[in-house]
Amino acid sequence: MTKEDMLGVINDMMADIILKTYSDPIHAKDWEQLRNDLIKVEEGIRKCDAAGDEADSSPEAEKHEPSFEVRPYREGDLPQMVDIWNEVVDGGAEFPDETRLGNLSGRKFFSSQTVAAVAVDDYDGTVAGLYILHPNNIGRCGHLCNASFAVRSGFRGQHIGEMLVKDCLEQAPKYGFRVLMFNAVVEDNAPAIHLYEKLGFVSLGTVPGGFRTSGGRYKDILLYYHTL
Repeated sequence: MTKEDMLGVINDMMADIILKTYSDPIHAKDWEQLRNDLIKVEEGIRKCDAAGDEADSSPEAEKHEPSFEVRPYREGDLPQMVDIWNEVVDGGAEFPDETRLGNLSGRKFFSSQTVAAVAVDDYDGTVAGLYILHPNNIGRCGHLCNASFAVRSGFRGQHIGEMLVKDCLEQAPKYGFRVLMFNAVVEDNAPAIHLYEKLGFVSLGTVPGGFRTSGGRYKDILLYYHTL
């Protein structure tokens, strides 16, 4: 079994455990403990893989300077996209969603979006970040859209997020959207707030205590929009 296969099995098991946590509340603590154990196993697999990559790196590879472009995702990008999404979900500080993706659920989730794109270095296929775009409402408000962005922790601070947001602003009008809205920007997500305001997003106001962190604290969320 390859590393990707093992991680896929773990992700699928975690998704199943989350469902059981809600359907079997009597044993919720047991399911949560099993989930935490699986996360530790996943981290161990990744650390071993990273150490192996470092040991096997060639001088030619070390000379390569990553150059990222934003493009629609491909089937081969999905394992890395699932990893990036789950990393943010596990952090419990930015995404409202609490559900991890597995290989099958990830494929279904990303294929259901109006747009799902990645920032990728096609030299070696490294996916540094992603975004999804979809309607924010229906019917007479169906021209409003919403997006979510995720950047792999090792690539934050390298303007990957800015590349993703700019591409999203460029793509959204092609699908008939006229306004891009963000419904839940957590108050202390300073890098995101700085970026959005730099790119011309307008704040609509604050919802007190609109976000519950993984630690059970409630934080304010900010709403933003950008005409297209």
